[in-house]
Amino acid sequence: MLLLFVGLFGALNVMDFRGEEPRRALVAWEMLQLNNWMRPTIQGWPYYNKPPLFNWILIIFYKLTGSTDNWVVRLPSLLAYVGMVILHYRVAQKWLGKEIALWSSFFMLTSVHHLFFASVLSGELDLLYALIVYAQALAIFVAYQRQHYLRLFILSYLLLSLGFLTKGIPSILFQGATLLGVAIMNKHWKWLFSWQHLLGALLGLIPLVAYFGAYEMRYGEGWLYLFNLLEEATQKSAGENKLLDSLLHIFEFPLQFFADHLPWTLALFLLPFRKMKALVKENALLRFSLLFIIANIWVYWISPGTRQRYLYMFLPFVMVLLAAFFHHRIYKIKPIVVIGLILGLAGARVAYNYTILPYQQRTMKSLQVYRAIHEASLDAAKGGEIRTFGIPDTIYVNPSIGPLTILTDTIYIPQYYPYQIPLALAKEQGAILKYDTLAQVGITYLTTDSLLEESAIEQIFYRKDVWGDKELKVLEFNRSVPPIPKQ
Repeated sequence: MLLLFVGLFGALNVMDFRGEEPRRALVAWEMLQLNNWMRPTIQGWPYYNKPPLFNWILIIFYKLTGSTDNWVVRLPSLLAYVGMVILHYRVAQKWLGKEIALWSSFFMLTSVHHLFFASVLSGELDLLYALIVYAQALAIFVAYQRQHYLRLFILSYLLLSLGFLTKGIPSILFQGATLLGVAIMNKHWKWLFSWQHLLGALLGLIPLVAYFGAYEMRYGEGWLYLFNLLEEATQKSAGENKLLDSLLHIFEFPLQFFADHLPWTLALFLLPFRKMKALVKENALLRFSLLFIIANIWVYWISPGTRQRYLYMFLPFVMVLLAAFFHHRIYKIKPIVVIGLILGLAGARVAYNYTILPYQQRTMKSLQVYRAIHEASLDAAKGGEIRTFGIPDTIYVNPSIGPLTILTDTIYIPQYYPYQIPLALAKEQGAILKYDTLAQVGITYLTTDSLLEESAIEQIFYRKDVWGDKELKVLEFNRSVPPIPKQ
C-alpha cells in the first residue's frame, strides 16, 4: 500500500498535460476566471461537448489549494479512483469475505492499463465518472437485495443525474440496461412499473432538470446543449462508422480488454468454465457483476469510437470475478507469488514515475512543439495581449428519431489548437486567451488559417508546420480584418 501510494500520488506534477487533461483544466480555469459556474467555455466561446460537474469539482480544488498546477487538476480523479477501490472493498467484503475483497481491490490498483496509464493521465474525467457509475450500479444491487425499491430508484437516479452532469448520455444507458438486466435475471418485472420507480425517478432527476432548465432560462440554449450531448454520444456508435471499422473493432475489442487488465485476466485460465459458472451462480455479487458487464459492455463492443477510458466503470466488476476465480484455486498458486507480483507492479510504478515520466517530459515531440509555440508567442507579444484568430469550426446538431427531426442548429467553436497552448498562454497572461473572428491592431495572434490578407499583415514573428498539414503563424495585423473564407 505504501508503494502504491507513492506510485499514484508521488509524481503528479512531473509531466505536462496530455490527452484530454488540458481541455478539462482549461474549461474549469475559464469558468473560474469568469466567475460563471453555469456555462462552460473554451477561449470565451460556449462549450457544449461535456456537462459541468467535473469542472465544478476542479474549481473547488483550485480554490481549496490556491493553485491551478497540474497536480491539482489530476488529484480529484485520482482520489475518485482510490475511493472506488475503497467502496468496492467494503461491498465485496460483505458479500464475498475479506480475502476476495482484498485480492480484487489490489487487482484493481495494479492492472497494467490503470496503473501505468489511467492513473497517470488522471486529469481526465473518466475515473471520476467510473466511480459515479459504479456507485449507481451498487445502489441498484444492494437495494434490490434488501427489497428497498424506493431507495433503489431515488439513489440510482440521483447518481444518474450526477453521471449525466459529468459525461452525458451514457449514464442513461447504464441505468436502463442494468435495471432491465436485473428484471430479466430475476424474472421480476413488476417493480419496474411501480410507483416507487416513478417517484424515485422524479426525485433523483431533480439536479439534472434543474441545471438544464436554468441554462435554458438564462441562455436560451438548454435544449441545444442537451441535443449536442446526444450527438456527441452517437458519433462514437457503430451506426456512425463504416462497416469494416465496426467489424475490426468487434474482433479487436476483447483482445484489448484482456490486455488492459493483465496480469489478472490470466486468472481466467485457472478454473474450468463449469466451475466458474457454478461459482458465479452461488453468489449474488458475482452474478450481478457478470450481469452488469453483459448488460452494458455490448454498446462499447460494437462501437469503433470506444476508447479504453470509457470502460473504467467495468474494472471492479471484472476484478471481483477474477479474484473469486483465483481464490478458489489458491491451493494451486501460493499467495506469496501473487503478493510478490503486486509488489513488483507497485514498485515498477514508482520507478516509472522517476525514470520514464521525466524522460517523456524531456523528449516527447508534441510537448516540445507546444513549448516552442508558447515561448515564441510570448517573445512576439513582449508583454502585450495574445489571442487566436480564424474562421470558427462548426458542429451541426441534427438529432432525429426515424424520419422526425427534433432540432436543427449549428454550433460555432474556436478553431482547434491543442489545449496545452491556450491553457498555458491564458495562465501566463492571467486572462482568457480569446478567439477572434475579426483581427485587431496591436494584438499578437496565433492562427492556422492558410488564407490571410497579406497586405493586412504587419509582421510574422514565427511559423511552424503543425498537427496534420497546417502551418501555425504568430503575427500582428496593421488593420482590422476578418479571415478569408475558403472556397
